[in-house]
Amino acid sequence: MAQAGDSVDMTVGTGEFPKSLDRINWGAYFLSFIWALAHNDVRWAAILAVANVTQFGLSFAVGLNNDLGAVGRIVASVTILLALMAVQYAFAIGANKGQWTQAEHMPPHTRQPVGAWTANQKVWVLVGLGFYVVSNGLALVAAVRTSSWAALWPLGSQAAVLLAILLADRRKQAEFAAQS
Repeated sequence: MAQAGDSVDMTVGTGEFPKSLDRINWGAYFLSFIWALAHNDVRWAAILAVANVTQFGLSFAVGLNNDLGAVGRIVASVTILLALMAVQYAFAIGANKGQWTQAEHMPPHTRQPVGAWTANQKVWVLVGLGFYVVSNGLALVAAVRTSSWAALWPLGSQAAVLLAILLADRRKQAEFAAQS
């Protein structure tokens, strides 16, 4: 018989939330706004839309402000990006639990098995990671071609934060595996 931490033969939204899903959802992180819309999470979709529009507007304003100087623009750009990443992280860390809770209120015949749901989320991760690599690759090429080296600081900061999140997620999963 499946225990509370196991997800064998479970259906999303049935029983206790499995510990194996208590982690960051990388698909929700990389494609946050789209993921929220696709998974009917209107509240987070609105929050993420406001955060993305604000980030775009502030980044544009910083780029136009020559009074800041190069270092000031770098600091402002990195700060704005890290603030957006914090919002995305807050969303992605609770995405699995949120979907589980949402499924609890759905008719039983509409719920997916955990294995199928997890496989679906892996597709979201691959698409999101591909989008991240391509978009940041294009930003890198644009920065190099225009000799805009200041544009590289946000990319490096973003990579460092993502690495820290990934390592923390891996450690959490290793702890879960050791308990099982």
